[in-house]
Order: sequence, then structure tokens, then C-alpha cells
Amino acid sequence: MSGRVGRPREEGDRYPGGKLKPKTKLTRDAIAPAAWARVRSEVVAIAKDPRLASEVGRLSLHRIITDRQAVTAFRVGEIYGTYERLKGRRRSTRSPSYERGSGGEGIAEELMSDEALQDLESRIRTAEDAFLELMEILKPYPRTAVSALEQLCVEDRAIDPTYMGNMGRLLDNIAGALAASSKKRRRQKVTVAPARPRVKVISEVVTTAPMVRPAPAEKAVLEELLVKLRPDLNEEQRAEAYRIFLAMKDRHRFNEEKLATSA
Repeated sequence: MSGRVGRPREEGDRYPGGKLKPKTKLTRDAIAPAAWARVRSEVVAIAKDPRLASEVGRLSLHRIITDRQAVTAFRVGEIYGTYERLKGRRRSTRSPSYERGSGGEGIAEELMSDEALQDLESRIRTAEDAFLELMEILKPYPRTAVSALEQLCVEDRAIDPTYMGNMGRLLDNIAGALAASSKKRRRQKVTVAPARPRVKVISEVVTTAPMVRPAPAEKAVLEELLVKLRPDLNEEQRAEAYRIFLAMKDRHRFNEEKLATSA
């Protein structure tokens, strides 16, 4: 008996009558390699974030806390980490958010340039302001609530499950207070008048120190000297030179009086 001749039977699901069922679009169209590479890279980048494996990340993945509460918890850990690092403190147990805020150890202050020291002072002031603002928000709450907040957000330790409802409300209140404070600062930046431009030290001396006017003969001599030495100066420029002369004379007198009183 000869074998069957013709096209081989196509594989796939069939109807009771034997007709082949149509394949779904998902089966027919495979994902493009470039699209799959993007998906893979995004998943790997997210999986590498240590916050995903933290206690806050676990509560967020299991939908025990909301996304807004999780982000607020991360922010609390960063505020603690930044402040305590700049103050030379360090905890034995630390959350990933705390580590992000604490950053690296840095270099010794005596090895820093003047610009680096100014930047460090600015960061210290910013960290102190953020930490004091958070402490002001937490002031109405009992110490047990603050301790549980630090345990979860700062030290990455699990808290009593029966307290999760209160913790969620506390995180919501912190998020609302921080958002209101941020809006207030933005409004202040818009409404505050622009800072006055910096003036020369000579101008400050002119406006703050009592001026000793020279005798008319001294003024005439100075003007005559300017005309001979700088004939290219016009009348307005000579007047400006005269004002500078007054300021320099008053500053010299002030320095002499200061030295006399300190002696």
C-alpha cells in the first residue's frame, strides 16, 4: 500500500467538522527584536533599583500601600539620609532610600577648594531645611508613630501589620504637607521682588559712611590736575573721578580711625 501523496496535514486546532481554526494575531505576529530589546532593558533597569527589594517596595508591589504613599516613604528616607550624612551620623540598618540620600563619603573639607566648600555649605543648608520641615510636619504625631515611620522608611525594617492603616494615613498627610510647602515656595519665588544688583564697595562706603568734603581749594586742585593728566576725560567723567576720590578718602579715614580704636 503506497503512502499518502499530497501536501502534509497542517497542524493546529480544528472545528468538529475538521476545518482548521484561524490563528490569532498574537500567534501570527511575533514581537520585533528591537521592541523586545527595549522591553528587556526596561525590566532590567527597574529590577536593578534596590528600592524594589526594600520593605516599602514590597508593600507597594503587594498593593498594601499606594504609589503616592510609597514615593513619600522613599522621600522620607532620602531626607533622613542626606541630613544625617552631612551631620556625620550613620545608622547600622539603612534603607535603599536612606543610602541614596547619604551618597558617598566625599573628601575631607580641608582638601576642598573654596567653590567646593561653598557648594557643601549650600547643600548642608538645603538638607537642614528639608529635615526641619519634615520634623515640623511630624510634630503633632506621637513618638511611636515617628519611630514606626523611621523603622519603615529609614531603617528598612518591617512594622506591625496592624499599624499599616495608620502608617498609610501618616504618609498621605506627609505627602500633602510637602506638596503644599513646595507650592508655597514656588509662589514666593514668583512674588518676591528681584534682588538688587550688587554695587561696588566704593558705592557702599559713599552711602553708609559720613563723607568729609574737601576744601574748595582741594577740589579746584584736583580738577586742574585731572585736566592736565587726563585731557581726554569729559566733564561727567571728571565728576565721577571726583566722587571716587571722596569715597577713597573717607575709606582711608575710616581705616585710620579703626586702627586707632583697636590699638
